[in-house]
Amino acid sequence: MSVVRLWVSLGVVVLGFVLSACGDSGNEKVFRIAGIPDQNASTLAQKYDILTDYLSQELGLRVEYVPSVNYAATVTSFNRGDIQMAWFGGLTEFRHDSLRQAR
Repeated sequence: MSVVRLWVSLGVVVLGFVLSACGDSGNEKVFRIAGIPDQNASTLAQKYDILTDYLSQELGLRVEYVPSVNYAATVTSFNRGDIQMAWFGGLTEFRHDSLRQAR
């Protein structure tokens, strides 16, 4: 199984758990995703367009890619609930757990 297919499959499973956190646009549910801006913005937009189209079709809801200016902005957007799914590295999870335990 390719890495992309594995991530898409994992994303679809995760979607089932977080749909209740989706924002509403009128009566339409919107699921927002983001990634680490480690490539050219137009390249990322093209890649995420493919993913958002696929997820929208499979799930029957609107999926939007939210571009981010940097890694910290992606983490902040996720923590505020502005996006429901994001690709982070293992260090981000470790830091998130450390902050949560400190509170």
